[in-house]
This record gives sequence, structure tokens and C-alpha cells, in this order.
Amino acid sequence: MEDVMFQRCNNQREKEYLQFHNAFGVRVLLTLALIVVIGGMWLSGAVYAGTVSLPQTGQVTSYAEGDDGDLRKGVAWPDPRLKDNGDKTVTDILTGLMWTKDAGTPTLGDTSTTAICTGGAMGWHAAFDYVACLNNAKYLGYSDWRLPNINELRSLSTSKGSSWLGSHGFINVDNSTDYWSSSTYAYNPSNAWLINMYYDGRCSAQDKSSSNSNYRVWPVRTGQINAFGNALIWSTGQTTIYTTGDDGDLKNGVAWPEPRFKDNGDQTVTDSLTSLVWTKAADTPLAGTCLGGKKLWQGALDYVACLNKTNYLGRNDWRLPNINELVSLVDRGRYKPSIPTGHPFANVQSDAYWSSTTQSGPAFDYSRDREAEAVSMNSGDSWSVFKHFGSYYVWPVRGGTASTPTPTSTPTPTSTPTPTPSPTSVPTPTPTPTPSSTPTPTPTPTSAPTPTPGSQVQLTVTKQGAGDGTVTAVPGTLSCSGKTCTAPYDKDTSVTLTASPVLGSTVKAWTGCDLNIGANQCMVKMTADKSVAIEFDGGGSGRKVRHLGWALEQRLDKVYFSKSRVCDNI
Repeated sequence: MEDVMFQRCNNQREKEYLQFHNAFGVRVLLTLALIVVIGGMWLSGAVYAGTVSLPQTGQVTSYAEGDDGDLRKGVAWPDPRLKDNGDKTVTDILTGLMWTKDAGTPTLGDTSTTAICTGGAMGWHAAFDYVACLNNAKYLGYSDWRLPNINELRSLSTSKGSSWLGSHGFINVDNSTDYWSSSTYAYNPSNAWLINMYYDGRCSAQDKSSSNSNYRVWPVRTGQINAFGNALIWSTGQTTIYTTGDDGDLKNGVAWPEPRFKDNGDQTVTDSLTSLVWTKAADTPLAGTCLGGKKLWQGALDYVACLNKTNYLGRNDWRLPNINELVSLVDRGRYKPSIPTGHPFANVQSDAYWSSTTQSGPAFDYSRDREAEAVSMNSGDSWSVFKHFGSYYVWPVRGGTASTPTPTSTPTPTSTPTPTPSPTSVPTPTPTPTPSSTPTPTPTPTSAPTPTPGSQVQLTVTKQGAGDGTVTAVPGTLSCSGKTCTAPYDKDTSVTLTASPVLGSTVKAWTGCDLNIGANQCMVKMTADKSVAIEFDGGGSGRKVRHLGWALEQRLDKVYFSKSRVCDNI
């Protein structure tokens, strides 16, 4: 009888074990599959919803009180901003994007026979073929190059012009032509967006298929992680796919929050993507003694100053937006207006709006410093116009990232340029105001003295807590032994640290940082030897993925034996 009971219990035990093991195994596999998918999306830089902090434009010279060079709103650039990786690639530390060092769309291969990838100026569709060819050839060791979208491409344009790019790591930046983006011009989908690096990033559009539309290609890869001060690139808003690998196909960038805009109920609207607060009325309205309507550039600045004096909508910190702030409103998937659908703004105008950013341009250009940048909310185009000629609307803004300039050069602002005579037609400069040989001098800011070579300090990063993870540094490479990582730096280098917890762990806290950028990032200014600690929380669940199967098997055995205890006691 005991043998029969033992056999019956044994059979029951095996049956329960197999049933439980199979069911639990399926759940484990599904969970692991989900982890892989989520992890893959994170590592690949797939679109995710979040917020961004807009960077400064790079303008440091002020031409009027309250302009871009005066306020310098946005995330201050890291110093250095561009890092030559020594492998013919350059990483933009500000955005986390990696670019080809050669911006001249080079031909890859032996031109005496058959080139692998033919470079030079080309049409829009050929630009995608060129990038696909680079990926097939694993150009510079990578196979994930892409044609940048308009926001990614525009992130390279600065108020310092293309000469700054050429002197900070890139080569063959073409000043004679534009660069293709992967973004289609919603106003006319037969066209695509271009950027001109010569004049601090003017956005225009050209026919995708015209034989005369031949422009350069500047491949990019990575992004969405390791951006400095959360200066991530946001998605353009384009969702329609016009060709494989284009903006609508890849949708690179931080996805917009839903809803994107919040009506605050006090005649202001908050952009949840950038945290900027805009006036709800977008038509430069009459506000008390502040006369509304279209303005010249100086009149736009005066209008905002008047709003602040009268405490407009209960605030006195309104400003004329810089070009980065103004462009952040544009939805590249829409037109008339080119503002995200469902926005709560009132009276958005089809005409252009002034920015507070002065067009820098090349040193010999007559229009240098005499033009300011403007954006059309009808189509999303941007251009520069003579400050004393163009008459546009004003869209006041407040909030956002405060200016914290990095310790590079901060020259004394030059005086407001002498007004040029008001032209009667589109600017063809008359020779009267300024001799053609030498424009009104606007000296290029001289950089601050670089740290004395050899004056190095050490950064020490210690991992603490029950969890686990890795820490990376930009710039530089951490050398780790156990839970302690070190790296030498030149004195006064700004270092951004990024913590990546393993499965089951989380970042609990940083200590010793000069600036906490976010939960996973902090910045250290290496004025001396510095020690930073990162605490990973997670307890026993902070094991690496390779131990997960063992842990689940142990848990499974415990559950199994507890279920079979009745039979064991017979």
C-alpha cells in the first residue's frame, strides 16, 4: 500500500512540476523577450517621449539690450563641444550625435576603377543611396549611418558660422552649397529641407528630383543618450514616409509629450517638450501702453521691454525668443500653420516672427551683424533680414534653461552697429555707409587662455549600494578596478558622467558632483582632484542578466518543493 501511495505521489509530483515548470518557463521567456525589446529600443536610440533643454545658439556678442548675445538663454555648451575621435569621426558632446569628420561627401573607393560609393554634390534620392552604400561598406567601422533629419542637421549650425566647425574638428565643410536633410518640406512634399552652414543654419527647401538640386551629404549616427545637459534632439513631427530611411521612416529624436502644449488658463501656454512658456496670443497684441502689430527688429525688443515694465500677464521676465527657441515650435509635418496640431495658441500669423539672434555670416559679408533671423510659422522656413528693413511679428517667451556660460571667452559686447540707410528694395548694399574694403569691424572673440599643458588632475568615481551598473565619462575614458574608476584630466575640464544601471537596479543618488543634470547624469568641473560616488539601488535583484536564469531556477525549485510537501510527509 505504501508503495502504491508513494508511486501515486511521485507521479503527482512529476506532473505538477512539469506543468508548473512549463507555464513558468513561458512567462520567463515572454518577460525576457520584453526586456530585450525595451533594451534594444533604448540602445538603438528609438523614439521615446520626454523633455529636452534647448542649447544656447553660440552667440556671445550683444547688439542691443535683451537680444540673444545679451541673455544667452539655453544650455551652455560643454568645453570642448566637439571631440575628434581619431577615427575620422567627430562626436558632438552637446547632442550626443556622431558625425563623419569629412563634411565634403567624399568618394569611397578607388576612383581609377569603380568607386564603392560616389560622393560629391547629389540629389535627394541619391543621398539615401550614398548613405546605404556607406553602411554596406561599413564606412569607418559602422553600418548605421543615416541622412540626418532637419533638427539633427540644424544642431550643427551655430551663430559662429561654418568657420567655427572647420576650426573645431571637421574638414571640408562646404561653404558654397547646402546640405540635404532627410526631412520633407510639408508645404510642398516634392521638396526637402536643406541647411546652409555658411550662414548659421538657414533652413530652405529644394526640389528632390530636379537635376539642378545637387547638394552635399553629411552622415550622422547614434544620438538620444549622453547629451550634455539634456540637450537632446527632438523629433521633427514628420510621420509620412516618402522613401526608406527618411525622417518619416526613422522618426529619430525625443518624441513629443502628449499633449504637447498646456493652456495655463492665464493667457499663457507651456510647451511640455521644452518647458518654455509662451504668450497665448501670437499676433503681437496691443497690451496697455505697448503698441502691437508688426515691428522692426529693435521695435520687437522694445515691445518686449514694454511688456515687462507693465508686468504683462503678471510677469516681468518676457523676452524675444532666440532662434533655437523660435524654431522649437515648428512642426515639420504641418503647414499653414507649421505648429503642432491641437495647439491652444490664438491668432498664429502666416507671416514671419523675429528672433533675438543676429545673423553672423562670414567676416567679409556686408550684411554681417546687420541682419537678424526670422521664422515663418506658415511653412517653417527661416532666413535673415535687415534689422532696419524687415517688419515682422513678436511672440514673447519666458522660462526655460537659465544661462550658465562655460568659462570660455566672454568678450565685452560691441556697441550697437550704426544703422544702415533703409533700403527701398531687398538688400543690395549701397556703398555709401561703409567702404567695401573693410566692413565695420566686429572682432571675433578671442578665446580664454587654455589650461597649462601638464596640469592634470584625477577624477575618481566609486560605485556604491546594493545594485550595480556602469559609469561612462565624456570626454575621456574611465579605467575601472572593481567598484572604483579613475581618469586623468587637464585642469578645468568639464566632465559629464552617465550611469547605466543593470537589470533590476536603479540610480539612487550622486554625491560629489558640481551639477546634477538628471537622475542618470551629472557634471564635474575638474578644478582639482575630484571624487564622485554613484549609488545603485536594487538589493539582490541587481544581478546581471546572465545570472537571471540561475536565479529563476532556484526560485522554481523552492516553489516546487513547497508544493510537494504533502506527499513528502506521507
